[in-house]
Amino acid sequence: MVIVVRRFAFRGRKHILSNSPGNLGGVIPLAMLSVNEEGIIEYVYAGRGFRSKIAGMNIVPGARVRVLWKGCGGIMVQIGESRFALGFGMAMKIYVRRI
Repeated sequence: MVIVVRRFAFRGRKHILSNSPGNLGGVIPLAMLSVNEEGIIEYVYAGRGFRSKIAGMNIVPGARVRVLWKGCGGIMVQIGESRFALGFGMAMKIYVRRI
């Protein structure tokens, strides 16, 4: 008899929440904002590594973000005076409220 143990990809996944993804209430993924549209970051739904990576870019809840450019695979955003390029998948994990 062989016992198979599965490891789930979600192991260790944590998230920064002010709302839960099931109760969006006007909150949308950053990737869904239009060019030149602004929003306030509400939460980041991702693992520890991703959160620490974007925290180094000052992409944290409460920050004001503006979409500068959207392409077929990425998005360029401005936070304060800094500009960052994010992949579409990364931008889908960052939830914002439109201003």
